Amino acid sequence: MGPSGRGGRNRPCALDVFRQGPWVPDREEFNPVGGRCRSPVAGCGVNVFIPYNTDAPIYHWPLATVGLIVANAWVFFLLITGGIDDPEALILTYGEGLQPLQWVTSNFLHGSPMHLIGNMFFLWGFGLVVEGKIGWWRFLLIYLGIGILECAGEQMLMNSLGKEGGSLGASSILFALMAISWVWAPKNEMDCVLIIFHSIRHVSVSILMFGTCYILLELAFAALTGFRVSSATLHLAGAAPGFLIGFAMLKLDWVDCEGWDVLTLWRGESKAVLLRDLPDSGPTRADEAIRRSAGTTEPSRRTPDLAGPPDAAERRTPLADGELDEGHRKMRQVLHRGEIDLALQLHQEMNRITQQWQLEFGEITEILRLLHAGKRWGDSIPFMEEFLERFPDSSGQVRVKLAQVYIVDQERPKKGLALLQPMRSGGLDEAVVDLRRRLIIRARKMIEEGTLELQ
Repeated sequence: MGPSGRGGRNRPCALDVFRQGPWVPDREEFNPVGGRCRSPVAGCGVNVFIPYNTDAPIYHWPLATVGLIVANAWVFFLLITGGIDDPEALILTYGEGLQPLQWVTSNFLHGSPMHLIGNMFFLWGFGLVVEGKIGWWRFLLIYLGIGILECAGEQMLMNSLGKEGGSLGASSILFALMAISWVWAPKNEMDCVLIIFHSIRHVSVSILMFGTCYILLELAFAALTGFRVSSATLHLAGAAPGFLIGFAMLKLDWVDCEGWDVLTLWRGESKAVLLRDLPDSGPTRADEAIRRSAGTTEPSRRTPDLAGPPDAAERRTPLADGELDEGHRKMRQVLHRGEIDLALQLHQEMNRITQQWQLEFGEITEILRLLHAGKRWGDSIPFMEEFLERFPDSSGQVRVKLAQVYIVDQERPKKGLALLQPMRSGGLDEAVVDLRRRLIIRARKMIEEGTLELQ
């Protein structure tokens, strides 16, 4: 079942969406109470696609979504019981000048029970995704703003074309919400009920696939009508600002998609972008007067073995303090140049030749910063574990980061929860506290879904 409303009655039955208005050729006059709005189910006959849930992370309760559903249902109840004296005055009318009030009211009108039900299922499914990421008041701004702008543009266009009649429904807004969800959560799935003739099936479809199919079908129907003003073009007109808003809020960092947005997927980064760089904790820099470089050969691009130092039997006799100092000077210089592979090789070699070798606070922090900048999450795990053990008083951010690597990159939710649950929020930045909360929610959901955790 697709968002219905704002469609022509004579349009081919696909996506159960329509735009109501007598200006459409061969249309009948529309009466919103008892009018001849085609039911999405009865109109399609063959199949109905009903979205009802999503696996997208939800960080805000869908208060506005539920409120809008209640408001739409209440308005429809008033329509069918005669509680609204002049319903035609609330429809978006053409040929009667600009009517700003109708830019709001027409979005809450529906011509039949199935018209209402179809739109509310779509509002619930995509409202969960959008409001779940940005909260109720920003969601309301987007919902009402798109509805007002689309209706204003539509009324001005139809007036300029000399058309008469009117329209109602929220499908343009719903296509916008679908477009935003397509940008923000393409790989998350939408749970749907698929009705084919007398068969009912439950299916899960990615939002990317769901939205792409709808947009392509609307483009096909719009092409068949020569892109004249019709249900298809009006739905596309609703999707267009949805795409713009989705991409704009993403680029401005006004929404946290945890690295599952469409831009990240296009870049091929996927889960890596979920792991933010560890803040710089003031690593010690190399002395610019060091006469000798850290090495003369190009560092190997092969990831060094970070499993840990060799057994004590393989080590040499303890080094003098001067030799250890020289090792740290080399390490600081290599890190200053940003040569992380060479730094890892030097650390491995110093571990091999002496038990006295330990990275200093600034050195281990800089190693973590460089590894995270390169999205080498697995390589950073032993260094974060060492940091937690040696510097427990400064480990809050690193602990959250390590848990994030375990949960998101390694898919080990139990390991991540073991790090996060004993933590206290005191002394942590608000962003770190919020990240910890979201990671706990994500880990618990993974455990509930039966994620197989490999040790």
